[in-house]
This record gives sequence, structure tokens and C-alpha cells, in this order.
Amino acid sequence: ELVEKIESTVGPIEVCVYNLGANMGPRDLSNTPPHVFEKAWKLGAWGGFLVSKAVLPRMEERGRGTFLFTGATAGLRGNMGQLAHSGGMFARRGMAMSLAHEFWPKGIHVAHIPVDGLVDAPD
Repeated sequence: ELVEKIESTVGPIEVCVYNLGANMGPRDLSNTPPHVFEKAWKLGAWGGFLVSKAVLPRMEERGRGTFLFTGATAGLRGNMGQLAHSGGMFARRGMAMSLAHEFWPKGIHVAHIPVDGLVDAPD
């Protein structure tokens, strides 16, 4: 509904950036309860999946568009204390790579861009 509202009032979404943080703070396995891991995965990957489902079909209809996923070093290599964060970021990176292969023949550019920096986390 939000994508429909944006496109009907502002115009077609030509560029979409999924830039939601998923860092749950430094936690090892013994200090990572399931709900924390799940939240990191939902922020890291599930949200990107939902936005992709809403935006990419519209770009596909137009035969053009750019969808950018920001990521983090935690999506390139696991680090001590980054169990939940790495899980979400690896999933985001894999999703972006799969979508890039699916949509480039349709004129849509999908990329994963690691951007490290401090983000206020919801924990």
C-alpha cells in the first residue's frame, strides 16, 4: 500500500535503497537469545525481502530501476560478538546477489554495498 501511495502521488520509484540496520550489539552465543537473533534477521533480511516484493515487480513492468541494499563487513565475514548481526547481513548480501542475477536481464540494477558505521540499534 505504501509503494502504491508513493508512486501515485510522487511518481515511479526509480531508485530504492534498503538501509536498515540490524546490529544487536556485541553478543556471543550464550548472550544471544532467540528473539534477538530473530530481530536481527528480520531487520537484516526479511524487511529487504518484503520491500523487494513491493518494489521490484513495478520496476520490472517499466523495464528499468535500481535497488540498492546497504550492508556491513559483518555480511562479508563473521566477527566475534556479531552472531546475530552477521546472520542478518549475510542473508541480505545473498538475497541481493540472487536478485541481481534475476533482474539484470530485465533492465534492473540490484547491488549490495557494504557501508560500515555506527547506527542506533533498537536494543
